[in-house]
Amino acid sequence: MADFQGQDPETVSELIAKRIKELSKSDAEREKSYTQLRVLSNIRKLQPTIDKIMANIFKLIDISDDPLFVKGVVKGKLEGKLEGKLEGKLEGKLEGVESLIINTDFSDERIAFLLAVPQDFVENIRLRLKNEPKIGKK
Repeated sequence: MADFQGQDPETVSELIAKRIKELSKSDAEREKSYTQLRVLSNIRKLQPTIDKIMANIFKLIDISDDPLFVKGVVKGKLEGKLEGKLEGKLEGKLEGVESLIINTDFSDERIAFLLAVPQDFVENIRLRLKNEPKIGKK
């Protein structure tokens, strides 16, 4: 990628990417070569050009079997599940705190202890409930 001999850098980069695809004997070899191409393109300030070419190449091939793609999908699903579980737990804690505030005369400290939440969490919810307009009351 040092001397384009008067040719357009995008054309040369596209040719290199296509040759990598043609000559690679395995997915791992192809991925290694593409990684090297990305590194070299970054050094030569051609990263946007290579990114565009790589996007076009990956539109033409099925990447659903690519180990890196599969790893990314699995990671994304795991992160999504974790986020969902955390949101569910938080929602449960919120409902529990609200219920204890409304239906008991427990202190914020006791509610925090019972539900294993920070006391300021309980205090903030109590303040929010106190300031919310009451439905059906004048």
